[in-house]
Amino acid sequence: MPNQKLPLKNYVPPINIKLSALWASLMFLYIYADYFMLFMKGHILKMNDGIMGPLGPATPQIMLGVSVLMIIPSLMIAACIILPPKINRIVNILFGVIYTLVIFAAAYGDDTPFWILFSVIEMAITLAICYFAFKWPRETQ
Repeated sequence: MPNQKLPLKNYVPPINIKLSALWASLMFLYIYADYFMLFMKGHILKMNDGIMGPLGPATPQIMLGVSVLMIIPSLMIAACIILPPKINRIVNILFGVIYTLVIFAAAYGDDTPFWILFSVIEMAITLAICYFAFKWPRETQ
């Protein structure tokens, strides 16, 4: 039967690749949400005045804190592939929980529909990171 098509093969990536992809997706969402926020009336004026949203004046300390906040998930993309499984699992659960809380805190009280949408999806991703890391498969004998 030369015309018979075989079913598509389902590739199941290793857990560390799944986690890396989730962190990469999270970073894209962060970037786009912040980019779209630039189009909100008055936002760029506040930026020009050195005001960083609810964080207030963009002091060197605030900028350092925000930098660390963005550096960690950026590095997690590679860390998921590089770190050994035991450390990888712990770090993913830890940062998954932390970033879920950070995203919730950043969205709390905001009524901008697109920001809420991004925040909900971002929290779903960070919770998925926690879930997949928690369910990390064990070696079989």
